[in-house]
Amino acid sequence: MGYLAILHFKYSAHKYILNELGLDESKSVYLCDYGHIGQIDQILSLKLGLEQGKVKEGDIVVMVGAGIGYAWAANTIKWGKVED
Repeated sequence: MGYLAILHFKYSAHKYILNELGLDESKSVYLCDYGHIGQIDQILSLKLGLEQGKVKEGDIVVMVGAGIGYAWAANTIKWGKVED
């Protein structure tokens, strides 16, 4: 996996998830300057990951988010230009 965009948890939970998936912190952004802002955490994470050069052409990006109540969402994207 090239990048993991997940909702904001406490830092130890964020590190635990990365560890369980075999990823280091260069494969995600911890939203310490923002906190949990709802179901758009993963969109903000992707934006920051792009700005920080953590998301590259051809990377597999996994986004996992949660909203109010039992609203959960996840998707997997191959980042880059669409080829014909």
